[in-house]
Amino acid sequence: MDDGWNNSWNNNNFKLHLIMDNIELRNLINKVGLSQSDLTRLIYDTNKINQSQRNIINRYLNGHSKVPTWLPVLLKLFAATKNK
Repeated sequence: MDDGWNNSWNNNNFKLHLIMDNIELRNLINKVGLSQSDLTRLIYDTNKINQSQRNIINRYLNGHSKVPTWLPVLLKLFAATKNK
């Protein structure tokens, strides 16, 4: 049975795959209007970014680490609140 979590969400022309690669992640952050630094601030809920945090996000964006499944969900929620 497909519960919708394994495929994608499609809402207001915003298609979200819960399992994505680094290219899809880059496209998604561009689509929601975030920079790499903005994404880091959003994830870590801080205004001051340290090097370790930058490296983690950089590894996601360059494909050196898998994109966590919670990250597309976070970006989807960010886009939904931004458009209200």
